[in-house]
Amino acid sequence: MLPVRHQVIVAALAVPVILAALAPVAPAAKKGKTERFLHKDYASFEVQSIGVMPLAFLVQVNLREQEEDPVEVVRRQVERAIRPSGYKFTDARSFQTAAKTAGAAGAWSALDAKWRTSGELDSTSLKALGAAKLADAILAGMVTTWNRMTIDPGVAGQSITEVGMVTALYSTRTGELLWRDSYLEKGEGPYNNPGSGYVTGVQGSSLGNTARTSTALDPPSYDEIMQKVGKRLEKTFPPAPKVAPKPAPGGPAAPDSAAKPAS
Repeated sequence: MLPVRHQVIVAALAVPVILAALAPVAPAAKKGKTERFLHKDYASFEVQSIGVMPLAFLVQVNLREQEEDPVEVVRRQVERAIRPSGYKFTDARSFQTAAKTAGAAGAWSALDAKWRTSGELDSTSLKALGAAKLADAILAGMVTTWNRMTIDPGVAGQSITEVGMVTALYSTRTGELLWRDSYLEKGEGPYNNPGSGYVTGVQGSSLGNTARTSTALDPPSYDEIMQKVGKRLEKTFPPAPKVAPKPAPGGPAAPDSAAKPAS
């Protein structure tokens, strides 16, 4: 008989969770593989500041069945991963406010809708935000897999937690895709073999074997799996390029090597 598993399927209940339409968005890469893209002339774009778009979910998430808000779990690990890269980041809420203040709320909303429905950002809206001097580039992320399956204590098998996401960085000067990568990580609970009297990986006590409870058989938490995703993101996210300082407007002019000495 096949193992009986309980799968957590989810519905967007919180405002920060943006449910993406079921459009042809590229799935996360298979575990251990990458679909990374990096613009061959990335350094020439001289990206120093990055605005972050709200996180989108391609899958449904029921917050009542989560130990912690999924948006917070993902945001925390993504921020830890990109913080050492050397850019000046503007978080999603602040970036939306800045766009509204600069009169570019329409462009921001168009980008938000485009990302949720297609997993891409349009160049026209990107350039509009660039013209408003809000950021050199925009970072968008989408969770493509948010899955947790638990196994009954009386059934052989393992529980599992899986998290997958896609992240992309676009230039606000040209609207081009600068970098994109996808990730898929998973973790399994201890193997349960009801017939043996043991739960593999769970230590028994002197009074007998550890009781076969759902807690003892639980797979890793979403946060633990997102930590794996975060470590991969930190390794693949391009560091800020070194940019030569530009002369201040109206500064002293360079000496004229052709000028003749005074007589």
